Amino acid sequence: MTQSRQPRKQRLALHEASTRVRRKRLAARLGPLYRDKDSEGNSKYPRSAAIRKGDMVLIVRGKFSGTEGKVESLNTKDSTLTIEEITIDKADKKKKARPIQSSNVVITKLDLSDPWRRKILEERRP
Repeated sequence: MTQSRQPRKQRLALHEASTRVRRKRLAARLGPLYRDKDSEGNSKYPRSAAIRKGDMVLIVRGKFSGTEGKVESLNTKDSTLTIEEITIDKADKKKKARPIQSSNVVITKLDLSDPWRRKILEERRP
């Protein structure tokens, strides 16, 4: 990404970003469960982590704030995620998943079933 301060160049950089950079933007801070410190004052986990399908997140901003749910899907193009049971009503009375930006959520429970992810999180200790 560029180092420019101009908003138009910031937006352009986000629009033209590679898939790898867009995926990194889908990250959120970890909740209090993962902020525990050991006897030396070091945390076991980093401050934030990339969101994955299956993680439990708490919405902290917006209309649905205070709601917790499991991540259903991620959209790297729009930098949004959808959460189970967070829906909006359409004009034809159908329900549609409401996209939420990753900056508006906190990860409350990580899906650590993947050994690669466990290894990455342990290596990223602060």
